[in-house]
This record gives sequence, structure tokens and C-alpha cells, in this order.
Amino acid sequence: MVARRRPERGARPSLTAQCVALLRACERLRPREQRLVDDPWALPLLEASGSALASLGRTRLGARLFAAALDRPPFGLARFVPLRHGWIDERIEAAFARGLRQVVIVGAGLDARAHRLAPRGAGEPRWFELDHPSVSTRKRQAVHALFGGRDPVRRVAIDLRYEPVAPALEAAGFEPAEPAVFVWEGVSYYLPREAIVAALEGFAQLAAPGSELLFDGMYAPRRRSWGERSSLVVGRALLRRVGEPLLGLWERQGAFTPEARLRAAGFPSTEVLAPPAFAERLRRAGRRPASGAPWFLARAARIER
Repeated sequence: MVARRRPERGARPSLTAQCVALLRACERLRPREQRLVDDPWALPLLEASGSALASLGRTRLGARLFAAALDRPPFGLARFVPLRHGWIDERIEAAFARGLRQVVIVGAGLDARAHRLAPRGAGEPRWFELDHPSVSTRKRQAVHALFGGRDPVRRVAIDLRYEPVAPALEAAGFEPAEPAVFVWEGVSYYLPREAIVAALEGFAQLAAPGSELLFDGMYAPRRRSWGERSSLVVGRALLRRVGEPLLGLWERQGAFTPEARLRAAGFPSTEVLAPPAFAERLRRAGRRPASGAPWFLARAARIER
């Protein structure tokens, strides 16, 4: 069952999409050995999209102040976002090394992976981006301004709260008989549980054997953690104010853990990484771990139909 569509807002990238792109741009102002992701197109895309936030990414002071504002404990958002993006980059490159040539990015925002990740060997990948109509429209304009006619992406405008993934993707030319990497980055936070379940089932429906699903999410605050609960109240209020309410929180135990929902959707092989597993990656980059943060990264493999 898909909910009734609500009227769309004006065509612009969401505020969260702009903030995520700016956090990636901020990494470029760090020494190379301290970067969690290296995205040379983050700031140019942000500028081409008309974002007022772009000015903060042009100077070390602006980047430092912005990152500090979003890195308050217990969440450590300014570390998690670039770490998440870099981890997904590595998984896509590993899939290219195995011969996969379809990449589906759901909720791509101002991502530019199609212009900076290229497989070695024969065969150009087919890139698909599914996003909210307002983001997709401005993204197309920004990419055209930066790259002219060089855009390898097949763009699909879709509101994931009200529309199923599978029909829209197949209509854009996706080959369900071929394995693919599905990237669902920074999306589940803004979906109700029924939409999350429907999306996971849609990915499983489309995923041929050998496919991977990569996504992230946020656990509900622990009952005894006053810091997590109070920070969540503030974060929810801010997101609601900008029209992007936080809806999709996951459980650490029970029926709505990422492991349980992935198995129920048809992904028997799963790997879920929580902040303690991020610590070594952060330390290698000379960055402070955020062990109490509520984020996770998930990798699910499709073994058979």
C-alpha cells in the first residue's frame, strides 16, 4: 500500500542534502591523510545548485565552524557523514572489481559518484539515481552547468514516501537479471516504518544474485541515555521546522532491527557496523571516535531469488 502523494514544495535541494554535501566539501580542506572521503565535486555541485551554504565550504574557518556545529555529542554527525560516504565508495569500487556494472543510488541528493568513480576493465557502469522530484530537477540543472552534456546518470524522479521503487526503476531501463549495487544513503531517517519495509522488499525484488544493498540508519535512543534522548528531541524539532521530519528510527533488539528487516525482505547475508566498528577508521585518519553515536552502516547480499 502506497500513501497518497502530498503536494510538492518548490524545486530545490533539501536542506539536509545541502548540509551533507557541505560536510563532504569540508573534508577537502583537511590534509589528505585525515580525509574520510575525497569528493572534489561536492562544493562545485553545491554552488551550481544555488545553495547559500556553499560559501561556508570555501574557507577553513567556515568549514571548521560548520563541522563543529554538526559534530556535537553524542551524534558526531560531521564525522559519520563523510565516513559513511567513504565506506560506500569503497564497497562500490569492490563491486566494480568483481565485475558488477549497475549502480542504483536511491535518494542521491547532491552526490557525484557517477563522475568520480570509474571501474577498471571493460564495460561502463549504468548509473541510476532515484530522488525526490524537487531534488532531481535541481540536480539535473546543476550537473548540466558543471559537466555540460556529460551525464552518465539515468535520473528517476520519485517520492519514496508514496511511490514504490521497483516499477520506477525498471521503467528507466534497469536490468533485474543482472547484479547491481543498491545505495540507500541517508534516506531511511525520513521514512515511516511501512515505507522502509516496502523499500527493502522492492530492493529484494529487483536484486539479482550477486547484488548488494548498502544503507545506513539511526537507532532509537537508549532508554537510560539522557544525552541521546534530549539531543534527539532537539534534532527532531529542527528537522520538523525545515519540513524534513525524522521518522525512521531502528531498534537495537526486536522485530525492527536492520538484521531482522533485511532477512524478512529476502537478504539472508547481512553485515551491520555500529560506531565501535568505525573507531579504527577514524583513528587512522587522526579523528576522534564517536563511540556513543546511534548510527549504523549495513551491507546486505542477495544470494538467490
